[in-house]
Amino acid sequence: MKKNSFLILIFCLVFSSWQSNAQDGGLLITAIADPNDQASCRFVEIHNSSLSAIDLSGYALQRWTNGNSGPSTSNNIDLSSIGSLGPSEYAWIANNADFASCYGFAPNIVGGNGGPVDSNGDDQIAIIDGSSNIIDIFGVPGEDGTDTCHEFEDGIALRAELNVDPNAGNWNEAGWIVYSDGSSASGCTNHNSNQAQNASDISLLIGDWAGEGSVVPPGPPPPYILSQDCSEEMPLEFAPPIQASASVMVADSGYPSDTGVVGSGLGEYVLESIVVNAQAGSAEDI
Repeated sequence: MKKNSFLILIFCLVFSSWQSNAQDGGLLITAIADPNDQASCRFVEIHNSSLSAIDLSGYALQRWTNGNSGPSTSNNIDLSSIGSLGPSEYAWIANNADFASCYGFAPNIVGGNGGPVDSNGDDQIAIIDGSSNIIDIFGVPGEDGTDTCHEFEDGIALRAELNVDPNAGNWNEAGWIVYSDGSSASGCTNHNSNQAQNASDISLLIGDWAGEGSVVPPGPPPPYILSQDCSEEMPLEFAPPIQASASVMVADSGYPSDTGVVGSGLGEYVLESIVVNAQAGSAEDI
């Protein structure tokens, strides 16, 4: 009887992990103001751009004055009294109670003069946690802000729309829109010199960060399969006619009970077994 060769190709199947470019957000400085006409209405605005509430217990604002490489820790402003800052919520820390007369509502904290919320535009300001780790910073410690991309004297520094994640101390001038009275800074992405801002100008910008709501829950990963070059041929001898069917079983470390149904977990899915059923004839491996 004539015999034919039946080849079965086994492919290594890998369900590739889906890498999301989604941003997580977090606790941010979104504005720092030094009004041209009202030094007693200086403030720092903070915002929670994440999707979860953030407990501010132990958090603080910290300042590096002028070109000092070390912070002025004695003037830190404790943020614990704010409590929990919910998603998309703001808080304002002012240098003076005059904040209310300038902007129409009371600040969350009055931090006083000479500290992180009383900058004249050439200092560096950060949010730190209870272990003094920098969560987010404006400016470059050790660099006097005068005539740099982070000078906001008599103006305001506004966080740019796409700058939605805390920087952990790595400040990037491209993530900010800065207005000042007379800086000679050059090479900046969006630094606006000779554009002093009064308290009335700043009142139109407060609590209105352009990036608010940019962080959204990630959608489900789009599953896709890559067929890699690791095939093996298994020739079978059979006497025709023959009917055959094949099935593939996959499993992954996150879902050990998977039998072909891919779960929502990410990671590599490895080939567990291949089953070939043959009927109406005999087949034997050669």
